[in-house]
Amino acid sequence: MTEPWRIKWHLDAKTLAVLINDADKNKLAPWYTFLKNKQWNIIKVRVVLPTESFISVMKIFFPGEIINRDEEGIFVQTGKGILKLLVVQKKGTPIITNFANPQIAQELHLGSWFDQNEYETTFLLSKS
Repeated sequence: MTEPWRIKWHLDAKTLAVLINDADKNKLAPWYTFLKNKQWNIIKVRVVLPTESFISVMKIFFPGEIINRDEEGIFVQTGKGILKLLVVQKKGTPIITNFANPQIAQELHLGSWFDQNEYETTFLLSKS
């Protein structure tokens, strides 16, 4: 069964940005994802342009994996391209717009992976 508002990180960044930002603009339920069995609502994002530069380690990232963070947001790999999460909310907590908070930095750090179990089950195990 497909969950209609759950983010499908294997989609491309542009498609996800339209879906997520339109839901916020039209006051619809927020799109969401999971990190370590905790729900995170993703409220506002933007596509990271290929001309933008930021420091990243040299490795292959998987869809849903956090690849960097700054005060403005969290960089997340998608199936094609990178999204920057600008407004998020861990279910049951206040909305987050400033990512310099040490607690947020600890939870949403490089290498954290949204919906990792779902990706591994759907894509990696199906290929074996």
